[in-house]
Amino acid sequence: MILAVNSLGFQRFQYGPESSRHVANGSCSTIVANALVIYAYAGVRRGAEVPRYLARNWKRLFIGAVLTTGSYGVALWAMTRAPVASVAALRETSVLFAALLGTVLLKERFGLQRALGTGVIVAGVMALRFA
Repeated sequence: MILAVNSLGFQRFQYGPESSRHVANGSCSTIVANALVIYAYAGVRRGAEVPRYLARNWKRLFIGAVLTTGSYGVALWAMTRAPVASVAALRETSVLFAALLGTVLLKERFGLQRALGTGVIVAGVMALRFA
C-alpha cells in the first residue's frame, strides 16, 4: 500500500523534478498520504494504542515529521538545480554518516557486515557520480 501511495506521488515527477514548479506541494502531499496509510495500518494492527502513543509522543513525532519533510523537500529542490545523479549520490552518503554516528556516539559495533555495506554504498555513489 505504501508503495502504491509513493508511486502515485512520484507520478507528478515522471518527467523529472526539474519540470515541476511545485516541489514543496509534491513533497508534502506524498508524505501526508504516506502518513495516512501508516496511521490506518497501525490503527488496524494496534487499535486504541495508536492515539495514546501519538498523544504521549507528539512533540518528538512532530519534530521528526518536520525534519523528514524538510530533508525530502531539500533533496527534490536540489534535483531542480543540479543533475539528478549528483544529488542522488550525495543523498546516499547519509547512510554512511548514520553508520559513523552509530559507531561513535552509540558505541555500535562496526563489523564485517557494516563494512561491506559501507563499501557497496561508496561504490554505488562513485558509480552514480562518474556515470
